[in-house]
Parts: sequence; C-alpha cells; structure tokens
Amino acid sequence: MVAIHPLKSSTNKSYSLKYELDILEKLITETLTPAVLQPIPTIDDVMSGATSAFRKEKERLRKTFIQSSYECNEKHLLELYISHHQHELTRFSNIIYGYQSNNSGLRQTYISCMDGIEELLQFMQHDFKAYFVKEAAVTDHCRYNTEPVIKKYMLALRKLWKQNNIDEALQKIVLSVFEECLHDKNSCTYQRLDYLKQLYAVLAVATVEATLIQQLYNANFNDDAFLNYCINSIKNLLQANNKNEVLQLLIASQIKENDQQLIRCGLALHPEEASIKNMIGRWLNAEFYFLELQEPPTAYAAAATKRKGKIKLNLSVDALAYFLFLFEESGIVEATVKKQIFELVATECSSKEQVNIAYKSLLNRSYDVDRHTKETVKTSVIKMLNLINRRA
Repeated sequence: MVAIHPLKSSTNKSYSLKYELDILEKLITETLTPAVLQPIPTIDDVMSGATSAFRKEKERLRKTFIQSSYECNEKHLLELYISHHQHELTRFSNIIYGYQSNNSGLRQTYISCMDGIEELLQFMQHDFKAYFVKEAAVTDHCRYNTEPVIKKYMLALRKLWKQNNIDEALQKIVLSVFEECLHDKNSCTYQRLDYLKQLYAVLAVATVEATLIQQLYNANFNDDAFLNYCINSIKNLLQANNKNEVLQLLIASQIKENDQQLIRCGLALHPEEASIKNMIGRWLNAEFYFLELQEPPTAYAAAATKRKGKIKLNLSVDALAYFLFLFEESGIVEATVKKQIFELVATECSSKEQVNIAYKSLLNRSYDVDRHTKETVKTSVIKMLNLINRRA
C-alpha cells in the first residue's frame, strides 16, 4: 500500500497525512483469516481478542480522522486523504465478506467486523461530505443488507401502480433503475442509494399517472428512457395537428409548462448529466426552431444566412432570456423594439447548450424564469459589478 506522504502546504507548514490503516489491515489479512482461526482449539478466545482489537482500532481511526481535519486546512490534501481511506476501507470490507464461512461463530465475527467498517464509512460520509466519494460503489456487505430494502420498495410500487392502472411502460422505466442496483455492483453507489431512498418517498404517494410524471420531474429522473417516454408523449399530442401555426402554439405551451417544472435542489439520478427539464427543453426548442424555419425568413434571418457561424454566448437559453427581460425592464432597451431585440439575438447568437435558438421559445422563457436561472444571472451581474469596482 502506498502511503500518503507529508506534503508542503501553501502556508509553508508540513501536514503529515499518512496512511492510518496498517493495524486494521494486519488484523484482517493476518489474524482474522479463516485459515488462521479455524484450526485453533481456543478459537473463542482468539476471536474475542481480535474483535476487541478491531473495535479499539475503529475508535482510534475515528478520532484520527477528526484530528486530521482540524490540523490540515488544505482542501486538496484532505480530499486525497479521505478518498484514499474510503477506498481502502471498502476493500477491507469486501475481503472480510469473502471470508464468510458456514461456521456460525466465524460468520458472526465477520459480520461484526464489516458492521464496524460500515460505521466508519458512514461516519466519513456524514462528517466529511465535501471529500467523501459518493460516486464510489458501496461495500459488498452494504449491498447485501440493502438488497431486501430495494426489493421492498419495488414490491410496494408495483402494488400501488397496479391498483391505479399506471402505464406499464412507465412502470418498467422507473423500476429498471431499482433493478440495476440489485444486479450491477458498480451501479450500487452511495449517491444512487441516497437517490433511490428519496425517490421512493415521493413516488409512494403518486397514485395518478400525471402526478407520477410530475414527481419524476421534481426528482430530476434524468434517465434516457424517461426522456424518450416524455418526448413520445408530446409527439403524440402534436400528431393530431398539421398546421404550422397551431403546432407552434402547442409547442410554446409545452415549453412554458416545462419551464415551470421545479427540480429539487441537489437531486438527480445522473448528477453528471443535464437535468430532465433541460433535456426536454432543448428538444422542444429544436422542434420550435424547425417550425420557424418553415416560415418566410425575416430580414435578420436572411442576413444571417449570408454569414458563417454565430456569436457564441456562455449563457443558457433561460439565462439569456432573463438578461433580455432585465434590459427591457431597466430601460436599457425600449419596449417598442423588444421583438426585434429578441429576434436578433435568436438569429445571430448561440447559447452555451444550443447552436440554434427559437425566437418564440426565447421570448416565452423571458416571462417565466425559475429560481436557479435568476441566481445564475445574479452571480454574473455581481461579477460585472466587482469588475467595475476594481477598475473605478
């Protein structure tokens, strides 16, 4: 095992964040192995001594982790320190999980040791949230203990949805995420288990299909299959109409409805991907843009086709729409030219996420802005204000 050597901090102090698991590793790989314990006549005494030493070491580690966090204020060092020990504790637990024997005495000893490691990991997850790797797979012991809970969730949801005639295709999409945790070890992460627990809490009261979809939105269930399900539902709504003007009104209504959806802060099935709201919003915007192309081009659009490329803006469509709204409200842009300004920006510019921006989509989004977008724009304005103050 490679230790974490003392590193020089920016304050010229040397913090010794060393590997703290030598004693625990020795207990697991040398004292508590079945090969060592099973042949010993006085096995109960040996196990008692080993488990006692294990408990003492667990408490020492807890105190050491806390002390290290107070002594070192270098975030990148603490992140390395905590994630390194988290990885090793998970490895030790999985080693013990493999030791489990048909001997009930040994099995209880091993379960006790794995429970001790689990307590340490839970302590690290709770007290070192900023450094604990939530995307890491849980221990085999944790996965084994969690399996009955996940099955209980699935059984309860199936029963509820069957009683209320929820679309089977939608049921399958949601339950497949729970099943993935049961069958794919790498998918059973700390983040995923936390998410499923919160997801079950909100879905357990969804007895109507529309409410269920709403709750999946709120829980940011940004799964590709759910995205396709929502898009197909919108397509089915649009298929009954073939007039461009009617279709634009319907999509504008869908855009407004999508913009009004609230996403619970910090909640996501896939945190590294865009929210379900943004993914559906992009698709709707692209559809709206396609319909606008069917109309006779405006003077701005005709001029834009003669040039190559667009002006790239590092803003989302929502943030861009809100900025334009603020320009009008603050008097920077006259209300009489509002339409031309929105049309100009939609034609000439691309957002952080989309190359093509639908004019009417941009206009609609300026009327209904969510809290996250307001905070994003506020942050940008504060940065600009700070620049003014520094150069005053």
